[in-house]
Amino acid sequence: MDAAAYCRARAKEIRQLAETTFDDALRESLRAMARDYHELAEDLDNGATAVRHPDLLPEWYPNSSTRHRRHDRLAS
Repeated sequence: MDAAAYCRARAKEIRQLAETTFDDALRESLRAMARDYHELAEDLDNGATAVRHPDLLPEWYPNSSTRHRRHDRLAS
């Protein structure tokens, strides 16, 4: 199984698990995790060779979580 197929399989399993829980917060967390796996699969299909967590990206990088946290703090 290639990496993208693995990520799709995990996303499917996590979505199914989300539908079995009665805890709304857990359900939303699981759905977010499934979306992350699905997006990762798409990135891999589009030729990504390395994936880094947003916290590890430089601040200037468009999807850096540091940048988003700073923007959220300045907006409030």
